[in-house]
Amino acid sequence: MSNDIFKDGIEFMTAAQQTTDHFNEHQTLLYASLVDEENGELQHAIDEYKEVAALDINDRVVTETKIEIAVDIADAFCDTIVVALHGLYSMGLNPEEIWSIVFKHNMAKFEGELIKNEQGKVTKSKEWKAKNAQEQFQELKSLIEKVI
Repeated sequence: MSNDIFKDGIEFMTAAQQTTDHFNEHQTLLYASLVDEENGELQHAIDEYKEVAALDINDRVVTETKIEIAVDIADAFCDTIVVALHGLYSMGLNPEEIWSIVFKHNMAKFEGELIKNEQGKVTKSKEWKAKNAQEQFQELKSLIEKVI
């Protein structure tokens, strides 16, 4: 383990005798289904946490239960990142490049007025949509065209 998720992803997939250098349709679909599986586990843990939190009891057992469930939530978040990363490698893509493109465009949401919805999610302004959506699509498309 290197504490570099990109290197760790290659290490895992190499050990599992999986491809990372070209588009592997079967492997890509496998990882897509694993993302769904991990999201299901995450949602289950979140639902459990909400149930326990709704009890509104402040005792040691409830606190320990919340901690145990929070561990499951953290594990599911991390596993989701891992299988999504492996999905990108399975497509023959460089996840660092994809990350850079998507992150750059996500940060562009902060140009101009900060807009959040009622849940607190940062949303895109009209200016962002017009300016960045097509550019991001083209950048990602050019990378994917190289592997398919």
